[in-house]
Amino acid sequence: MTNILDEIEGLPPALYDAQTVAAVLGRSGWWVHNEAKKHRLGHFGSSNRRQFSRADIRRLMHLRDTAPKPGPVAKQTQTEGE
Repeated sequence: MTNILDEIEGLPPALYDAQTVAAVLGRSGWWVHNEAKKHRLGHFGSSNRRQFSRADIRRLMHLRDTAPKPGPVAKQTQTEGE
C-alpha cells in the first residue's frame, strides 16, 4: 500500500481543485467543499472555485483520520401511558 504522504509529495507543485484532493483522500468532492465551507481548513478562491495547497491536503488528512465514525442508531421505544 502506498503511503498517502508519498502521493502528496508526488503531485506537481501547484494548487489543487476539490476533485483532485477528494481523489487523493478517498472522499467525495462534496466533503472537501463542505470542510472548506465550515472554515475547517484554509483554501484559496471563492465558493465555487476553491483550490487547496499541500498543507491544506495534510490538514484534510488529519480531519479525515480523526473524524468520528458513525455508530449504530439507538432504537427509541415508547413507554406505557403515552
